[in-house]
Order: sequence, then C-alpha cells, then structure tokens
Amino acid sequence: MTFSWDLPYPSQRSPLLARNVVATSQPLAAQAGLRMLLKGGNAVDAAVAAAITLTVVEPTMNGIGGDAFALVWAEGKLHGLNARAARRPRGLRHALPGATRCRRKAGTR
Repeated sequence: MTFSWDLPYPSQRSPLLARNVVATSQPLAAQAGLRMLLKGGNAVDAAVAAAITLTVVEPTMNGIGGDAFALVWAEGKLHGLNARAARRPRGLRHALPGATRCRRKAGTR
C-alpha cells in the first residue's frame, strides 16, 4: 500500500503531521493545551489546561463533578486514572447555596 497526497474530496483537507497534538471539541480549549506545551508543560499539564478552558467555553458539556479517564506513561510505567464522579462528596451537599438535605432510602449509602 502506498500513500497518496492526492486529495479526492472537495474540502481539500490535507494531513497534518505534528510532534505535539491536543484535540478537543472546542478550538480555544485545544489552543490552551497547545500553549501549555509551548511553555514547557507535559501532556498532563496540557490536558488540565484544555479541561479548565472547556469548563468556560462549553460549560454545559463538562465541569466540576465530571469524569476524568487517562492513561499516562510516566517514569517507565503505565498509570491509569479513573476519576469518576459518581456523586458529590458528603460534606459538599450542605456547602452549596440553596442545597436541601435529602433523605436516603433504607439500605442505601
């Protein structure tokens, strides 16, 4: 199989090759991640910068209490992160303005 640089589609998009890549659903968030890389940050720094920016530019799609899944290669080891926010912390319920205390059903945590 050989690679062809011919562009068969009307959009005329060409392949983009780069050393560092940040992909998000919003261009400003991707730019924030790339800026972090340009300032000497690593992939985790770029991901955090992009995620923080997404909470501002796409507030209905993510934010505090969202999920975070990552595979990170660091110091010769593969690390997995599953930061799933199944529920808010117990003490946070009363710290939020307008929050009401809710009763739990018997047998639930």
